[in-house]
Amino acid sequence: MPENKYFKIEIIRVVKKNSAPYSVVSADELALLNGRAKKNQATGVDTGFKYRHAYMLLVAILVTGRAIFYPEIVARQLNLVSSVGDISGYAQMRGLLVVAILFLYGLSYVKDWHCSKVSLAVASFALIWLVADSFSFGRFGAGPMQPVMVVTFLLRAGVVYCLFINSVRDNRAPVMPRHIFS
Repeated sequence: MPENKYFKIEIIRVVKKNSAPYSVVSADELALLNGRAKKNQATGVDTGFKYRHAYMLLVAILVTGRAIFYPEIVARQLNLVSSVGDISGYAQMRGLLVVAILFLYGLSYVKDWHCSKVSLAVASFALIWLVADSFSFGRFGAGPMQPVMVVTFLLRAGVVYCLFINSVRDNRAPVMPRHIFS
């Protein structure tokens, strides 16, 4: 069995008074402790991947399409105080960044390149941006949030959930070769 490259567990020796030292861990147990852990392969394929990807793609097209092509409408719907200024340039750059990150996620899924880690990282970024946007609106909002923005926040929370579930269920992903809707 190959050795673990990150750490190695040594045999613990216990010495009782007036006796010879003996090992607390047997040689077989030590080999299991120092060996590589096998990835737990679940039985069956999670068919929810295609539905979660379709949902995430739809939300990405809606949210980033609005941010890239209609940033003035997004800025107006946020209903921010006048001292904030024009955020349309920020909305466009944020939309392009989201497109780049989603491209990276899609590529990692299709090529099976650290898909669970990339999905978890993208879910973390999405959650951080969602919380930051909600705090920003709470600080700079000039009134109540419009229903369109409430729906957008809820859709984004659903995307965070989908990314997290995809990360957790990576061992049940469809077999290679795969595409976004497999």
